[in-house]
Amino acid sequence: MPPVQAQLPRRALVAGAAWAAPVVLTAVATPAWAAASVPLKCFTMDWSQLATGTSLAGKTLTSTGPTGSGPTTSPSLSVTSGTQTTFNFDVDYRGVWYDNNTLTVAGMSTANTGMILNLRGANASETATLTFSQPVRQVSFTVYELNRWTTITENDTLSFSQPVSITGSGLNATTGTGPFYRTATYSTLASIAVQTTATTAFSSFDITYLNAVTQASGGGYVGIGDLTICT
Repeated sequence: MPPVQAQLPRRALVAGAAWAAPVVLTAVATPAWAAASVPLKCFTMDWSQLATGTSLAGKTLTSTGPTGSGPTTSPSLSVTSGTQTTFNFDVDYRGVWYDNNTLTVAGMSTANTGMILNLRGANASETATLTFSQPVRQVSFTVYELNRWTTITENDTLSFSQPVSITGSGLNATTGTGPFYRTATYSTLASIAVQTTATTAFSSFDITYLNAVTQASGGGYVGIGDLTICT
């Protein structure tokens, strides 16, 4: 990371900017197979069913709903991850920045918690695997705060195990599996809407976050919002 005195404060990047509601997920293109003879049946998986600060290690979460017609069994979700530390792999709305300050993830709040991935160290990476109790055909969610510093070697990135379509501007790409990153220097992206576009059902979905800094003291975080799970 650039020296503290030489860089813009992370919060200053978005100071004074009004928070915009995430793009409605239905605006993202739906894969053609989703209009098959068996309609999608969608459920909501809300991270706040676990208290703020709860580790997701070994937890199973349940979904509510559904809307639409189709299979009636509500899928449950288990999450696995390589490392669980404070604010990493937790249900929360905060992260710890490189200078040890605890900050609110842009777009999140006490009323809008999610899965936080918060990493320290040069090029630290974490993969969270979402495993569903039954095959699903589509998963949608909002990503909060993805950052870029001075060079391409200091871009936070996100990658996925299934192809996705992204609604949002300022990224290097909006379709595929990634890695996705910001294209503007010193830029904090408040939110992007992500929707899988797989053509066959799947039972697991990987989210990989890379804190692409060059110093061991560097840190970064990202928030994953509530899931819409369609079977």
